[in-house]
Order: sequence, then C-alpha cells, then structure tokens
Amino acid sequence: LKKHLFDNGIKSFQKFEKHIKSVEHNFWNVRFKKYTEWKKEHYQKYLKNLYFDTLTGFRCSGLMSKNDVINYPIQGSAFHCLLWSLIEIQNILKKEKFKSLIVGQIHDSIIMDIVSDEEDEIIKILKNVMTKKIIEHWNWIVVPLEIEIEITPVNGSWNEKQKRNLQ
Repeated sequence: LKKHLFDNGIKSFQKFEKHIKSVEHNFWNVRFKKYTEWKKEHYQKYLKNLYFDTLTGFRCSGLMSKNDVINYPIQGSAFHCLLWSLIEIQNILKKEKFKSLIVGQIHDSIIMDIVSDEEDEIIKILKNVMTKKIIEHWNWIVVPLEIEIEITPVNGSWNEKQKRNLQ
C-alpha cells in the first residue's frame, strides 16, 4: 500500500487525507448522487415528523441519530426480508415434514442443519422462497434477488464450508 501511494504521488499524510476526501466526495456526490439526495430528504422528513415508516410497514419513532435515521429503513427492511424468508421456510419444512432444521440466524444468513438426503430439495425451497416468493409478497422489491449457499461436510466445521452451485 505504501508503495502504491508513493508511486501515485501521495507522499504525506496531508496528501493522503486529501485523496481520501476526494474519493469519498466522488463516491457520495457523483457515483451515488441519488442516494445522497434521498438521505438528506429522508432525514429532513424525520426531523419534521419525528418518525418514518419502513417499506415493510414498521414505524420508527423517537429520538434517533442521523445515522440511525438513514440506516434503519434499509437495514431494517433487509432484516424483515430475512425474517419473512425464515418463517416461510420453517412453515414449508414443517408442512412437508422435512427432518432438516433451521438452527438460527446470524447477520444476513440462515443457518440450517440439513439432512444429506434432503439437501437438493431444501436448496430448491430456499432459492424459491428467497428469490421469487418474497418478490410476490413485497412488490416494492424491483431487482432480481440471489442467494449464496455454503455447506459443510456432515459433522464438518465452518472452516470446511464450500459454496454450493445453485444452477
């Protein structure tokens, strides 16, 4: 990194700081200008009303930081999508009497204990629920969704996870 910066004329902390500010300005005011405009408008509406509604129908109110006001509509709606998917998947597993289990949820992942014989069918269910049914449920999702699946060998550790091809 030091060599890269030096080779590109960034030879002092002041030049580094100027470079970072330039990159950040380009990122927020050129590349993602509409998002920057949305953030400003959204925050102003919150200051006026002291609440906002998410796309999933939840109302957030009370004293919040600017960062909270900007992040909650996106991160909260993303979590609600994950939670909706988790509930739908659980209902299918129960209805169809699968032996595979949902173990939990970590960050943006659903963790499952999948019976080997059920693996292919479970993957089809996951893909259908999380890329198709969710769009039918919430029509404000206007981009194609994809999922990634990583699987460990039976009794394997997370260190042994390998991506599963979904084609």
